[in-house]
Amino acid sequence: MVDDKTIEEIKEWLNSEEKDKYAGLQLLEKVSNHKKMVMRLQRKSNDKLVIEKVAWELMRYVPMEKEEEPEMWPPVIDRIKEEVKKLYEQRALVQKALVDLGDANDEETKAKAIELGDLANKLGVRHQELEEAKELFFKEKVIPNEEELFPEETNEDENEGDDPDTSGETSDQTKGDQKPKVIEITYKWAGDPAKAMQRKGNLISSLTKDRNKLKYQSDKKLDAENPMPEGDKRNEVLERIQNKEKEMAAIAEFLKPKDDANKAE
Repeated sequence: MVDDKTIEEIKEWLNSEEKDKYAGLQLLEKVSNHKKMVMRLQRKSNDKLVIEKVAWELMRYVPMEKEEEPEMWPPVIDRIKEEVKKLYEQRALVQKALVDLGDANDEETKAKAIELGDLANKLGVRHQELEEAKELFFKEKVIPNEEELFPEETNEDENEGDDPDTSGETSDQTKGDQKPKVIEITYKWAGDPAKAMQRKGNLISSLTKDRNKLKYQSDKKLDAENPMPEGDKRNEVLERIQNKEKEMAAIAEFLKPKDDANKAE
């Protein structure tokens, strides 16, 4: 268990404008049981990436302050809580991807590390923005401005992740050939680990909504099941789920560490 003095030191480091990489690593080495991970970070030369990773890890050791929550709150607070949960899930995915990169020093690995580091930074900024808005409501009863926190997102609440993020190319085609066309799908996130991670987060959320629609005819889980009746609308949702699951599998394959891929061969 981390003592109060160390927790205060972690808070001070996390809140500092100019974070010292070595001070952060010393704190992480002091509290973490993952010694190999700390040793890997100590060997990395990309200071920005190391600081991002150390910050994410140290945040786990700072207990969240519990505020007295009123029995009722405006819908925007539910929306904030939902996105904060999603940010935590994306954070876990980014952390795993960073660890899976290993210690290779080739240009491709370094480029992926920089992209993932930038994504981690964006997630951190967004998380802080939402937490500050939520804290202001529970402490000062100031209702967050929903339009400022969630600007127009082209009906993302209803359609997030519904359409496959793809472009199609055909192959195996010859004029006069009666063979069926073979469609080769190229996803827009192809080759970009940061975009693939973001897309995976969107797909997880939209798959949950679609499965709830089948079971409850609602985006959210209800107390009693109310299955969607057979028909075109249900078939449309089932097809959407199938396409998203295929894309999720493609993302998992793309993000698979090279070592695992070589072992499979």
